[in-house]
Amino acid sequence: MMDSANASKSVSFVRLIGPILGLSGVALAASIGSASEADMSDPKHVLQLHVDESGDTAEIIVIGQSEVPVRVRYTLNVTGSSSTSHAGRTSLSGGASQTLSRVKINKDGGWCAKLDVEQSDGTSYRLTEGDC
Repeated sequence: MMDSANASKSVSFVRLIGPILGLSGVALAASIGSASEADMSDPKHVLQLHVDESGDTAEIIVIGQSEVPVRVRYTLNVTGSSSTSHAGRTSLSGGASQTLSRVKINKDGGWCAKLDVEQSDGTSYRLTEGDC
């Protein structure tokens, strides 16, 4: 879980999304900050980070769910005793949860997972877990 100091951090930026999301270069203004429980339950946020900790490992899982059709582009960056990155694009609809990515990392020395998300409906956000 995030402490209140980390949950209140935010960074504003403007990004041009080109044809990758099929938005024809629409400029989006987004406010990106650390995830809090309110962020993760926001109905506009179709991706969530779930963490299963067991022994000396943490498994970070990206889960997608949307009641209405939406395209989504995401990048998961996980750092700690090693680093990994996974980027993906997908379409969600129908309400069923889908596991989009899984990463296991050793918890020694701390770890941080950052999920940057851009949805075709114009919603952009960052979710974080761990020692970010």
